[in-house]
Amino acid sequence: MSLTKSTSVFSYWLLPAEPVATFAVDPSAGDLGPAFYELEAYVRDRGRRASRPPGAISGGTPGSRSVEVFVPVTGPVEASGRIGYRRLPACRAASRNWSSARESA
Repeated sequence: MSLTKSTSVFSYWLLPAEPVATFAVDPSAGDLGPAFYELEAYVRDRGRRASRPPGAISGGTPGSRSVEVFVPVTGPVEASGRIGYRRLPACRAASRNWSSARESA
């Protein structure tokens, strides 16, 4: 991960492609916690957890929304039920600089 730009409110990062285990979640589910817990346990039990943060991806169209939670892995994991494996493509991401935002408020 490399910082590409920073302002007083946001930092912009270039994130490399990475292998992840995924868990398909019902889009109407209000709480993603149980999905993260199940996925983390599945990956941990196989000794594949990488030391990077987990995340969630929301996508689709208004009539067909999709949600996946993911955890980074050190190598392939076998798909099982709603658990899958794929490589997230490289992308740019922004994160809020909360301390700077509080100072300017």
